[in-house]
Amino acid sequence: MKNRFFVLGMLLSVALILAFHYWFTVEAPCFEDSVIEHNRILRDTAVQPFNNRVLVPYTTEFIIDKLQKVIPYRAAFKITYIVFIAINLLAAFILLYYYLSLFFESLLLKIAGILWVVASFIVALRFHCYQPWSFIELVFFLAGVIFIYKNRYIELLICILFATLNRETALYIPLLYCIQQFDFKKFRVKENIVKFSGPIIVFSIIFIMLKVFRSATPHQKSILELFQTNTQSLNGFIINMLAIALFFNMQLFAVPMGYKYADEFNKKNMFLTPVVFVLYAVFGAWGETRVLMPYLVLILPLGLYYINKISVDNGMAG
Repeated sequence: MKNRFFVLGMLLSVALILAFHYWFTVEAPCFEDSVIEHNRILRDTAVQPFNNRVLVPYTTEFIIDKLQKVIPYRAAFKITYIVFIAINLLAAFILLYYYLSLFFESLLLKIAGILWVVASFIVALRFHCYQPWSFIELVFFLAGVIFIYKNRYIELLICILFATLNRETALYIPLLYCIQQFDFKKFRVKENIVKFSGPIIVFSIIFIMLKVFRSATPHQKSILELFQTNTQSLNGFIINMLAIALFFNMQLFAVPMGYKYADEFNKKNMFLTPVVFVLYAVFGAWGETRVLMPYLVLILPLGLYYINKISVDNGMAG
């Protein structure tokens, strides 16, 4: 019981520190722009793909609307989003701790994994304005991976539904389910085709409905414009590659070395890697490693498997 309170206190502290750092270094300097973007989504006039990321703006607006009856609108906006960021970071860290507990018993190993992720998040949470979906995206992604591992099918479908309303990268969750359901040794689906395709169907229905019922606003940048931005200068390209390297840090080495010690579930998750990086290369701004945060927590156990192996070899396990 004492361990649980200590862990919860540590996770709360880390979430509050990261939320404080994020708000004053990222959100506060572009606060007015965040208010404008929030309201553009509510009016269905924001550029794509932001216009279809409706879950956070509409949920927070409900709370802001209640608060502004007693305090000014901008104060209500600040309070709502500060609390939203802190709560979602805490929820993500709690889910990550639980997820790591499925594979590791060592308290120190699990805490080390979370702090490892936090260090990477400091690199990721920079150089943008109004991207609140990135925080709850982590919660949905970790919940989805846990539901896949626990074979909680209905909960998984509900998770995918809300995750798709939040961001189109919810696609990673049904793809992971398909990867886990596929028998790579016999090249066949383990379950019936309806159950196998269910998560993809839920994602597709919500994604298409957003396309149909939301306005067809112009994209922020075309694929060609994104590529030109990512490659327009050598200095910019080097900085982007450095940001990616710092984001993954020692996991670049620990993950491949830990692969052979990992369980089958985490090994199969690695099949998502080419999908993540192809989509990131084509649709992403290469300096914005924030979009890789779900992938980082997915590969974290492999890095920890290698650390655990080193600990065992040196008599430091547990």
